[in-house]
Parts: sequence; structure tokens; C-alpha cells
Amino acid sequence: MTAQTAHKIGWDFWLKWVLASFIGCITGELLGAIYFPFGWLLVLAHDLGLSIEVTEAVFGSLSIGAMQGILLGLLQYLVLRNKIKHALWWVPATTLGWIIGLQINLYSQDIYLGFALSAALAGIFQTPVLRLRFLPALIWVVASFISWYLGGILVLFAGILAGAMTGLVLIWILNGTK
Repeated sequence: MTAQTAHKIGWDFWLKWVLASFIGCITGELLGAIYFPFGWLLVLAHDLGLSIEVTEAVFGSLSIGAMQGILLGLLQYLVLRNKIKHALWWVPATTLGWIIGLQINLYSQDIYLGFALSAALAGIFQTPVLRLRFLPALIWVVASFISWYLGGILVLFAGILAGAMTGLVLIWILNGTK
């Protein structure tokens, strides 16, 4: 913890975290779905005789995972930047988790599981940024999984529920439990 965070982290942090998670979730998903930058790959896949449906699914989930991870990670970084050292690594950790999670999710076809798996993987990649020991790291990953699974069921409010739950765990972590 830096000198700037000598005081306890509380509800103002939590509210910013919830807002960052909600806005990052909604905008990431929308922009990922709207901005499908891999259109030329669909043409190439067609020319190679590959299934367009499979190619769309793979690159569509890659696009959504990347946008979701980047925007969610960036907005959460803005909340974390004065609280932990090396907070900028939060963005690639979050992005990598969402990209890999949504790619794996193609095999399950369960969007709730896709959210949860992406969040859990992001949580694993975020653990070194938070510099956690085993038990707090495990709690962080499990909280990420459960909160985004439950949040996924609520669709529009996924970021709010997930942000609320993970925000509470993060307050506990940042207030000295490492």
C-alpha cells in the first residue's frame, strides 16, 4: 500500500468501483458487439472453406472479450491507481482474462459461465498486481467468479452486482489483508 492509502479504504472507493465495473461492462460489451474489427477474417475464412458461423463466434467473442477487458480494466484501474503500486498492469490482466474466458466459453454456450470464467481468469491474472497470498487470492478469484456469474443472470446489471461484490472483497484486501 502506498503512502497515499495510509487511511482506510471505504464506501467512496466502493461506489467508484461499482460505477467503474458497471460502465466498463456495458460499454465494453456494446462496443465489442458493434465494432467487429475482424470482418476481413470472415472473408478469408470463407475463401479457405471454414465455417462462417464458427469463425464469427471465435472472432466475435475475441472482439467482445478484448473490448470488455480493456474498458473494464481501464475504468477499474482509474479507481485503483492511487491505491496499489503497478496498478497499470490491471488493464492487461483484466483484458487477458476476458479474452481467454470468452474463447473457452465457446465450448459451453453458457453466457453466465462465460462471464464467470472470464472474471475468474482475470482474477487469477490480477492476483500478482494485488500482491496477494494464497487465501486472499483464492477469495478474490472465487468472489470474481460468483459475482460475475450472478451478475450475468441479471444481464444489464451485471457490472453493478459484480462490482458491488468484488468491491467489498477488494476493500477487505486493500485494508490490510494480504
